[in-house]
Amino acid sequence: MCTWQAALMGVGTAMQMSAAKKAGEAQKEIADLNARNALIEKSQNELQARQIANDTLFQLDEDMKVAQTMFAFNNREMPSEFLKGQQEVAYTNMDRALLSSNIRSNASLAKANQELLGGQYAIKNAKVQQQSLLLNGVYRMTQIV
Repeated sequence: MCTWQAALMGVGTAMQMSAAKKAGEAQKEIADLNARNALIEKSQNELQARQIANDTLFQLDEDMKVAQTMFAFNNREMPSEFLKGQQEVAYTNMDRALLSSNIRSNASLAKANQELLGGQYAIKNAKVQQQSLLLNGVYRMTQIV
């Protein structure tokens, strides 16, 4: 075989190696983007939990105003047990919402970490593939010459 054939094989091998590297880099970029999206989702979950907590406290205040008005209308004093019970219900609901949000946030964080690891493995896989292509190309070139 001719040396120009070996040269063409060398160029082809180099192109395959370059394509493998670019594919690995693209997979890593996608994984990084997915990780950033998961972190954004985590932040959104935390904000949603704060909003639920604020809404719950606001609703408690509104309910207490209504209850005070109703008791005053009936010339009665609002029992402290009633107030305490309403507060317990509100805080229990708030705790549940915060716990649920924390669970979703931690799941988003785990997803982000998983995506980052996936990106690292994509780069490592691309490097191994490049080495394999190089060795395969060198072997084929030795068979020609």
